Amino acid sequence: MLEMQPGYFVERFPRKANTFQCSVCGSENRYTQEKEVDTTMVADMLRFAAVGAFDVLVLLSGDADYAPAVEGVRAIGKQAYVATWGGAGLASRIRRAAFDHIDLLEGLSDFERPDDGVPASVPLPTGWYDSPVTMRGGDQATDSPRMRGDDLAALGETERALFLEEVRRAEEKFHGGYVGANYFVTRWASEILEEAPESRRRMLDALVEDGRVQVYEAPDGKKAIRLTGAASPASIRLEGDEGGGRNDDDES
Repeated sequence: MLEMQPGYFVERFPRKANTFQCSVCGSENRYTQEKEVDTTMVADMLRFAAVGAFDVLVLLSGDADYAPAVEGVRAIGKQAYVATWGGAGLASRIRRAAFDHIDLLEGLSDFERPDDGVPASVPLPTGWYDSPVTMRGGDQATDSPRMRGDDLAALGETERALFLEEVRRAEEKFHGGYVGANYFVTRWASEILEEAPESRRRMLDALVEDGRVQVYEAPDGKKAIRLTGAASPASIRLEGDEGGGRNDDDES
């Protein structure tokens, strides 16, 4: 959540409940509305400017009602910008009051996703699969430096088998392409895998160590993952599965 990030302060306001009566059918409808939000923003802008809490203010609104506050901030000696999506909702009154206008649409390209669905600006964690990778078609898998020994052994075969099935499902979905390692760890939607990226990285480390998943370099230079021959359907067996052995309930 935003308030958990360093340097961010989030303030929530109670909403006031109201009702109105439909002029056509006469039914009573309930709704809520914010109270004191605009006045609090104006007060904070001027208060923080007065105590030198910032040098530059960026107001994400084009509402002309904020123009006097923007003028007050500039009168104190601070720069004040207004930011909107294009020119939508940008009142000429506040545009004249502000030092300049920031068009948020101009920065959208920085957040565009490549074909693998992962923002280009989201890097893999430092040290994760930093050793030389295997190119497509190679035989040697890349080892992960993150987990070794007891940590890997603690992961059960059932967990590993479920993870392998998800990798297989991803390979089928992106048939003809590749499964991005960072995409699978951070964004792949699954009903059976934990959502926490660190948990998925831990399991991926174990399967790379086992030799059942291979990390390689895709044609566009990104890290990708794929199943190896050791992860063929016949080799994946859940704990407790005896592989077709006869039990006492089998009929003769």
